[in-house]
Amino acid sequence: VLFVAMIIVGFFIHNVSLIGLLLLPLRYVNLGRIFNVAIIVVSYVIMLSNIIVEIPFMNSISALEETNERFLFYTESGGNIGGQSMIHVVYLLLIIANLFYYKRISQILPSAPKYILFVSVGYCLHLLFQYNPVFSSRFSRSFYAFELLIVPSYVTILGNKNMRMIRDALLFMFLALFVYQLCLHNYNGFDKDRISTYLPYRLFFLQ
Repeated sequence: VLFVAMIIVGFFIHNVSLIGLLLLPLRYVNLGRIFNVAIIVVSYVIMLSNIIVEIPFMNSISALEETNERFLFYTESGGNIGGQSMIHVVYLLLIIANLFYYKRISQILPSAPKYILFVSVGYCLHLLFQYNPVFSSRFSRSFYAFELLIVPSYVTILGNKNMRMIRDALLFMFLALFVYQLCLHNYNGFDKDRISTYLPYRLFFLQ
């Protein structure tokens, strides 16, 4: 109930928060490593087949009329920001590591299978909406955040002897990634006041 309430509040800040509702069914299913691999492979096939993924249910819900109009705007415009492919490559490498060490991570962190699934689904959303950089980037980000809960497990997996070096390397990697995000140019090249696409902007309610 609290989670759904947060999604509703988030909806009035930015409509993309609705994608978070996908976490609810995923939270209550037990799916293993093979399923993670399968959904990523299927998503790749759909992407390579140039199949346009749509969200038709919004047309029948009056409360989502404005959201649907925005969705159609981005669909028809083809997206107006870069896909930030480097970021997705980094997460793909992390996903591969997650699946390779799946059992060991799960032993260290019992809730890890859920987090690994969330990150994999985020990458699938990136692939399924590859035709539109706006959707691809925004839909996947919310799910990528769960990687932060998985990464500490690698310190234990890679050995206690080099624990400090491994920890510092991971911290440096994520700090560098964060700084890189902040240094990205604004999405359309025309908004001089918007330096980064990751800094808060246009915080509004009921608009």
